[in-house]
Amino acid sequence: MTRNPRPFASSWQRMLFLRGSAAGLLALALSACASEAQAPASRSQALLKQIEAEIGDAACSSDQQCRTLALGAKSCGGPERYLAWSTARSKADKLAALGERYKAERMAENMRSGAVSNCMLEVDPGAQCKAQRCQLGGGGGGALLR
Repeated sequence: MTRNPRPFASSWQRMLFLRGSAAGLLALALSACASEAQAPASRSQALLKQIEAEIGDAACSSDQQCRTLALGAKSCGGPERYLAWSTARSKADKLAALGERYKAERMAENMRSGAVSNCMLEVDPGAQCKAQRCQLGGGGGGALLR
């Protein structure tokens, strides 16, 4: 039995091999791009979880203990939303630092993705103590960390 020196018996086998190789390389390249795209989003999600953990249950006994934290960054400026938090449970300086890191990360994500937003100003809704928990509402503030 003589062995064929060419690995492919016909041109159609060669074409199938090349197509399969190209598809494999494309899939590999796309998976690398997907993992790069997920990394920044997971950083902002991790920061958001830290912020939520620092806020905790936002327990309060009076409106004076309730504050708002501007969160994130719209692509055309301003925060994406606000969270209510309690001075009885959370540290203002730690929340401010986490909030700034989250804002910077969201700004970078917006730049990378070319995201656009509705550009509507999100007004600080203020926070008040309802049922022993700080909740949004009750009058505006306007400060990033009130």
